[in-house]
Amino acid sequence: MTGYEPYLALAVVLLLFAAFLFERFAPDVAAAGAAALFIVFGFVPTNENGGAIVGHGSGGMIRLRAA
Repeated sequence: MTGYEPYLALAVVLLLFAAFLFERFAPDVAAAGAAALFIVFGFVPTNENGGAIVGHGSGGMIRLRAA
């Protein structure tokens, strides 16, 4: 990472800690929002080769969610 990316990642993490501290949102909502920001900003890969959300459409994950 070069340029502004480390500062942007730090800002997201600090916002997440603030959300946990002040409890304005439920913890799962705050964590999901931070994860979504990391995906949107491109810090977490989302491609087919081992990305962040590649396993959520598989049959095994669907069966686990149904249980």
